[in-house]
Amino acid sequence: SYGDLLTLTAAVRSDASSAFGRDERQQYFPKFGASLDLTEVEAFRNLAGTLVNRLRVRGGLGFSGEQPPGSFDRLSNYVFEPSGTLSGVVNSTRQGNEGLRPERARETEFGFDAEFLNGRVGIEYTRFDRNVTDLILPQTVTPSSGFTERLTNVGSLRNKGNEVLLRSFNVQRDAFSWSTTVTYATNNPIVTRVASGGAFFIPESFNIIRVAANQAPGHFWGTTYRRNEAGQIINAAGVAIEGANGTITGIPAIGPAAVLGNPNPKNYWSVINEFSVRRSLALRVQFDGVGGVDLFNFDRRVLETPFFGVGAAYADELEGRVPRGFFAARRSVFEEYVEDGSFVKLREIALTYTLPNALAQRLRSRGASITFSGRNLKTWTDYTGWDPETNTGGQRTTVRGFGFAAIPIPRSIAMSVNLNY
Repeated sequence: SYGDLLTLTAAVRSDASSAFGRDERQQYFPKFGASLDLTEVEAFRNLAGTLVNRLRVRGGLGFSGEQPPGSFDRLSNYVFEPSGTLSGVVNSTRQGNEGLRPERARETEFGFDAEFLNGRVGIEYTRFDRNVTDLILPQTVTPSSGFTERLTNVGSLRNKGNEVLLRSFNVQRDAFSWSTTVTYATNNPIVTRVASGGAFFIPESFNIIRVAANQAPGHFWGTTYRRNEAGQIINAAGVAIEGANGTITGIPAIGPAAVLGNPNPKNYWSVINEFSVRRSLALRVQFDGVGGVDLFNFDRRVLETPFFGVGAAYADELEGRVPRGFFAARRSVFEEYVEDGSFVKLREIALTYTLPNALAQRLRSRGASITFSGRNLKTWTDYTGWDPETNTGGQRTTVRGFGFAAIPIPRSIAMSVNLNY
């Protein structure tokens, strides 16, 4: 470093993991970074005056690696299988891959940190560009091999985006204070190369979630509606199925398969407001949002299937508002079930009352507070499923935005008492 003006960093990390084959076990990951505090430059201070209290620009380049989900996934393993009162072992359905290499990510970023108005407003901005090679994903294998899938280094991926953090102290008084924190991030992952075999479906995704070059990872792929030049949905004879008055009079024809949607959100954001009254009463309100994301509502597809026929929409066929066989045909059109999954959630409201010292001392405590809080109180969304935030694939990186029998995030109300001794 050169005083507070310039800071340079450099490091190399060495990792060795038995999760990979002998030839790929040792990996090295260097990183470099630099930052320049412009407020240490007299010419900048003269130019900025009292408006800008601090401005630091920064940039960096770093490498990192990722392991497979399991420590023994490079091997063809056995799993326990009960049989009546006995237990035994059978081969796993996942085939081992001794040649599996670690994912390797190269990320560059630059940005700045700034403070204005005597520190009452602060901004942090980062632009990142992340390139991943030897991307590890499961691929379907020939069933005659005795397995259904294998982890493979399938190709490369690139993700670019922005991250912004804004903090402001809106009111600062002894009797009342109010601060706001806003975060916003963008995200645009694209598979840039598929190593071999071309596009493929992720196992256990009903052949809906797909990986292909020049597309988002884990995008939705499936059948579409057939449409005329005016964009109207048509039947097998080429006649529009919807009349001028909006009445459905025909059975939709199945069109060709195509990319249907992207389950990777384009942006995330959060807004937190915190209020304090005489340092005894504190209120925290948080809103979260996700935008530009598509979800596959498999629950709706099942509920509209004639075999089940318990969805509210299926009543239209039972009561004659659509032709018989309409839903049996529509369930084969996957385009119908890809929905906009953008949402806004009232994530949390928390109200805390700090007891006066005299009352806390009567409780033989150095301090005491009572908090009433609620989480996931309200959701605003056009998604017709249970919860746009849940995912049947859990934490799997490629099975995203898939709604099928997933439990919604519960709304919770809580009261807590905090005593300090």
